[in-house]
Amino acid sequence: MFNFLKIQVVSILTYYVIKMLSNNRGDVNLDVKSKSVPAIINTEMPGQNGFANHKFPESIYAGATLSQRTGEVILKVVNFSPVPQLTTINIKGIGRIKGKCTAEILSNKNITAVNSFEKPLNVASKTEKFNCSGPEFKYELKANSFTIIRIPAE
Repeated sequence: MFNFLKIQVVSILTYYVIKMLSNNRGDVNLDVKSKSVPAIINTEMPGQNGFANHKFPESIYAGATLSQRTGEVILKVVNFSPVPQLTTINIKGIGRIKGKCTAEILSNKNITAVNSFEKPLNVASKTEKFNCSGPEFKYELKANSFTIIRIPAE
């Protein structure tokens, strides 16, 4: 997961993916449904009716969990498309969102990009906070991206 050169360490992409997944684990799996692009990603909270079929646009794949400890919905989304995708995220079964949402993004426009000693952070995860005004909000997935969105729910 790392490349070493004297005192310089370069993280490879697998490191970032494993780090992102292990730091964003929920304890309750949620049902996810996605419609045609522009995607509508729906999640069902426990106790709601789940979706029998999971169909995703060719370039977007998603999964969701709930962290009972933090009360956050954790949405994991991959956009395989070479262009950004505007999505509508709709979390069913929550009263309201408390505070800002957080997105951790691993992306590069070049699908074959890697980290090197010359460019050690060419592809590295970045975190951003954004307003998610309610259980349904729009979010643009970056091209060639793996994104984890944490939604503080009540």
